[in-house]
Amino acid sequence: MNDLKKLCMVTYGLYGISAVLQFFEATLLPGLLALVIAYILMRSKREEAKDTPYASHLQWMNRTFWIGTGVIVPVAVIIATVLVLTFTDITAVVTAMNGDNPDAMMGNIQGYIADNMKKVNMIVSFTLVPTVVWWMRRCWTGYALAKEGSPVENVTTWL
Repeated sequence: MNDLKKLCMVTYGLYGISAVLQFFEATLLPGLLALVIAYILMRSKREEAKDTPYASHLQWMNRTFWIGTGVIVPVAVIIATVLVLTFTDITAVVTAMNGDNPDAMMGNIQGYIADNMKKVNMIVSFTLVPTVVWWMRRCWTGYALAKEGSPVENVTTWL
C-alpha cells in the first residue's frame, strides 16, 4: 500500500507540474509529456488499488484529466478565440486569406501578429489562469489527502 501512496503523490506532482508547464508556450510540450506519463501511471495501477484508500485518488485523477482536457480547456479555448476575434482587428488576416500572393499573405499575417500579440497573450492568460487554478486545486487537495493516507471523499465533484 505504501507503493500506491507514493504513486499517488508522484502522479499528483506530475499533474501539477504539467499544468504549470503547459501554461507557458515554451514549455507546452514537456507539460503535455508530464501529463501523459502521469495519466499512464495512474491508469496502470487501477486494479492494484481496488479496495484501498488510493482507489479514490486514481478515480479523482482520472476525472481531473477528463474534466480538464475534455471540458474546461476546450471551453477556455473557445472563450479565448471569441475574445481574440472580438478585441483584435482581424481584417489583415481575412485579407491575407483572400489574396493570391503568398508573400503578401505572410506579410499581413505577420503584421497582425506584431500588432496584436500583447492583446492575444493577455486574453489567453486571462482565460487559462482559472483553468490552471482549478487543476492545481484538485492536485493539491488530492495530494494532501494521499499524504495522510485518506481517500478522496467525493470523487464525482467537479471542484
